[in-house]
Amino acid sequence: MRFFIIEGLIFLVTATVPGAASAQCTSNADCKGGRICQAGRCVDVEATRCGKDTDCPGDQVCRAGACGAAAAPPPLPAAVPGAAPAGRAAAVVLPTASLSSPRYAQPTVVSSVDPGWAFTAGILGTVSAVLVLSTGIGAEVVGDDDTEAAIGIGATGALILGVMGPVVVAGSGSARRSPGVDGIPALRISGWVGYGLALMDALVAIGLAAGDVVIPDGVPAALGGLGMLSMVSFSIDAFVANNQARRAARRLTTNRPRFSMLPTVTPVRLADGSSTGVFGLTGRF
Repeated sequence: MRFFIIEGLIFLVTATVPGAASAQCTSNADCKGGRICQAGRCVDVEATRCGKDTDCPGDQVCRAGACGAAAAPPPLPAAVPGAAPAGRAAAVVLPTASLSSPRYAQPTVVSSVDPGWAFTAGILGTVSAVLVLSTGIGAEVVGDDDTEAAIGIGATGALILGVMGPVVVAGSGSARRSPGVDGIPALRISGWVGYGLALMDALVAIGLAAGDVVIPDGVPAALGGLGMLSMVSFSIDAFVANNQARRAARRLTTNRPRFSMLPTVTPVRLADGSSTGVFGLTGRF
């Protein structure tokens, strides 16, 4: 990260302390009649005696039974921000404001972007699709010679389809909870339609076969193929949701401002006691 500072003077508003009015005296020798010089004025000695501050004229204070000028306040530190010497106005300090372009503003990070286990669900759906198709073909092959074996194989395929379909969709949903992640809604809907038809027809075919009703050739394989298509639809939707979530997470973590600029203002006390301000621009890219 590189920084640069462009400095320039803002402006200095100063006011001089008006000169004091013409003094009556500068020492006791300037006063007559036994009077003494106090704060540029000739006063009676008795007038300078006091017991408390209120006994003294003007801004004088009572010290050790005599009126005198108040002690001068300690000088201000040279680097007190915003401070100004007596009789001078403070330098005007501009409010800090970002000059960064909105297109380079820091993005709002959405920490909830998470692909979840959508990728794992896609793998499970793919394996399940192969198993469902295999059981349909297996039931078709052995159906003419061994009805009981065909019923067992078909029931196994229907069980895999019935259980794994919702599991894969749930895995896809773990990624779709993130903002901007939708998967493929149309493919997911078509998968649910195929899932319902294949599972319902498989259960009907198993029931008919158990009642010694001959199942027409090609029906078990067709049901296995329909179940496979539904699982493939669920799997593709899960893979797409996983990729969408990962891309969204990468965009949020890599979208950083390439350039920004910020003004800085620092009050400065000059050697002659006046105040000024240094204006600078700090850049980052």
